Amino acid sequence: MSNTSERTLWDYLAHVSENHSPIDFVLISDHLDKFLYGTLVTLEITALSLLIGGLVAIPLAIARAQRQRGLNGVIFGFTYFFRGTPLLVQTYLFYYGLAQFEFIRESFLWDPILSKAWWCALIAFTLNTAAYTTEFLRGAIENTPRGEIEAARACGMSRLTLLWRIVLPSAFRRALPAYSNEVIFMLHSSVVLSTITIQGYSRRWPMVEWALLSRL
Repeated sequence: MSNTSERTLWDYLAHVSENHSPIDFVLISDHLDKFLYGTLVTLEITALSLLIGGLVAIPLAIARAQRQRGLNGVIFGFTYFFRGTPLLVQTYLFYYGLAQFEFIRESFLWDPILSKAWWCALIAFTLNTAAYTTEFLRGAIENTPRGEIEAARACGMSRLTLLWRIVLPSAFRRALPAYSNEVIFMLHSSVVLSTITIQGYSRRWPMVEWALLSRL
């Protein structure tokens, strides 16, 4: 009974794929392992870049909110560059651009990290999301209600305690809607991975299609 049900379902999916659906379910099921591998690679780089980028963005956002001229200018330059240039260009700069400099190829970082597409993608994605997250958090920190800060100071909180217990938790809540959009943006941008030989999800599908067409 179970085998009959599975066979009926399989025949139905094959019929739908051939006649009614733009999605070839039979193709997907036949190569499911390839799609799963590509999806895992994509999610791995995206999740790690969001995690590391978020941790990098917190101190940068705090420093930006302090408005110390020298440090603020350096951080602004960092965020301006990575927010103002396409992620594709940034990924190319790390993967193809760094290899053009001999002193980088001779450095101790070349073989284990900078010569690998996976690491270059992770660095580019991390710096890109760190730049955006820095500005999200900076705006949220600066919009902390003045009354909350004054009340905390009246209770005798130190500057560090005020930042840790009042300002940052409040800023995280305000920055959450914008940050959720950043997460979606990074997932959409993962298509860039296929341009530097990483076997992500977006690269696996054309490879399977090419393999099938080559048999015709």
